[in-house]
Amino acid sequence: MFRCQKCETIVPAGTRTSKVVVATRPRNYEPRGQDPSERRGRGRFVRGKRVRKRKPYDKGGAGTEIVRELSVCPTCAVELNEEIAAEAAAQAALVPEPILNTEVAVETEVAAPVEEVAAPVATEE
Repeated sequence: MFRCQKCETIVPAGTRTSKVVVATRPRNYEPRGQDPSERRGRGRFVRGKRVRKRKPYDKGGAGTEIVRELSVCPTCAVELNEEIAAEAAAQAALVPEPILNTEVAVETEVAAPVEEVAAPVATEE
């Protein structure tokens, strides 16, 4: 038994709770462990087996982190998932898609050939 955090009704025993993520935030993760290129030595071996295991190297990176999630009943979970999907579709509609392979038509005037006319040369007489 639990209380739904959306509709605040008590859900009967045996009903599974649904966790719905309501808010997230961007997060940068730092690298963990030692870079494999910086490791040195072969470690300690006893009868052909490594005694110490090296910790795996995690490069880190960027991702998202859950800020808030709700424990809700199955009916509220369906409603929340539909709302979240509608919001995501609205956000996607607001972001313009990049325009690729655009051709720009530029009109240029073709200049008529210029005829050079010699100016009369004044002669002194």
